[in-house]
Amino acid sequence: MADGAETCVTLFSQSSKVFVWNPEDAEKIRVEYRIVGSLIGSLPRKPKQNHCFSLPLLLSQAEATLLLNKGLARMFDLPENLPVPSNEEVKTFHELRHDSVVKQRELFEREREEKQVELAEIIEEGRRRKRKLREKDENVTSPVKKVKSEELEEGNPEKCNQKEEKVANQLDSKGNIDNGLTTNEESVRKTDSIEAHHIEIELGCKRKDKSSLQRVSPNRDINHEETKALSALGTLIHIPTIMPSQRLQTLSIAHWTYPHTETEKLHYRVFLDLWEKGYYLTSGVKFGGDLLAYPGDPFRYHSYFIVIIVPWGKKITPFEMISAGRLGATVKKTALICSINDETDEILYTSIKWSGIS
Repeated sequence: MADGAETCVTLFSQSSKVFVWNPEDAEKIRVEYRIVGSLIGSLPRKPKQNHCFSLPLLLSQAEATLLLNKGLARMFDLPENLPVPSNEEVKTFHELRHDSVVKQRELFEREREEKQVELAEIIEEGRRRKRKLREKDENVTSPVKKVKSEELEEGNPEKCNQKEEKVANQLDSKGNIDNGLTTNEESVRKTDSIEAHHIEIELGCKRKDKSSLQRVSPNRDINHEETKALSALGTLIHIPTIMPSQRLQTLSIAHWTYPHTETEKLHYRVFLDLWEKGYYLTSGVKFGGDLLAYPGDPFRYHSYFIVIIVPWGKKITPFEMISAGRLGATVKKTALICSINDETDEILYTSIKWSGIS
């Protein structure tokens, strides 16, 4: 290929396993080359689950060999212990980290504004309910004072006026105290309780609703989660998965020997032939076969065939044929027996489908 280094995807070999770390490469080989692989990494936000996975992408030996033979990929040996990052790499990481924090802050602010717009009606409805409760509270409290004042006026009007002035002074002094709030919550609650008791004694009645005398600290309105989210501590750390070009040049080209045995050669020949016919291929272990063949992307389609690879000349018993047919019928697939004719070197396919007993 003309631009081999630019168009080839980068594969890393470690402990006889082949990985794809670059997300663009993982997408490219799936969309353009119909190579699926298996994601084996955990998600950063949901590490304690096994339904969805993330990078790296693990390739089978047949998938890696196909990409190499077609000139679509290059493979490097990944050492077990990577060298210490250089000063330039550390500087680049901090720059990328700073850019990531800025972008995450902007995203958080935008999401918060959108959420406030969505919840504006709910917030306004909550405020209306609070106002109604406050008005109801005031309406319930004022008649009690009025009735008691009338009773007091009948007995001694001057004494009544003196008590009302005293109560008003106490309420004013309480308001002044609340404007200079202290940090001692327990002492303030005790003070509120004592003052409420004195007010009840002065008015000559007990109030059933004491909620209006409870102290509300303005510091409780501060959303600590939002404050933390706006700082670097509240952002996710993006770990780069692309190998820097300078470090990539220091790695050695992997020596790939697959397929080596006759079984591996047979498996790869069948895999390559089905791939060239336009199928997506994945492991068929969970259905008792060697491969699963899909007519399209496995995200959108169910598999059509359970591919069972059998060496030429090996005898298949009726029990094995019936088992393969019934297994395929149970999972709504067709069992496909694949072999290579030793004389013609041609791949032969035999489909088995259970039809039941009529």
